[in-house]
Amino acid sequence: MNEFKKVESMLYNYKNTKAEINILKRDLEILENDYKGTSAISYDEKIQSTNYFSSTVENEVIKRAERIQKLRNKIRLKEIEIENIDDALDALDDRASYMIREFYIKKRQLKVISDEIHLDENYSSAYKTSIIEKLVNLIFIKEIT
Repeated sequence: MNEFKKVESMLYNYKNTKAEINILKRDLEILENDYKGTSAISYDEKIQSTNYFSSTVENEVIKRAERIQKLRNKIRLKEIEIENIDDALDALDDRASYMIREFYIKKRQLKVISDEIHLDENYSSAYKTSIIEKLVNLIFIKEIT
């Protein structure tokens, strides 16, 4: 997917991404506060001796810590995406920011937005495209070599 389409997708999914962050944070809270603890110990007959030591409690703690870390990483990546969008939109002038927020985030018709900001309907599509190109340059900053 090219960067232009990526930015459009990020904008279209802005509200969903914010909702996902909140849901994931609650999932993380549940995971951090829900401990099974120890379970009954089973004394099964051992057929072969081994030096491997395994504790169900230790395994549970390790798996839980891994799930918690993965969840934290997922939350942070989504937060960074939202922060990048917010910063890029804040860098635009008021008219451009309004158009993008209204069209992509609030999913309003371009014709209605164009009337509100006093733009010719034919020009508004090209204007929107030029704004997205500015956002691409802000969100996907190229490394200078």
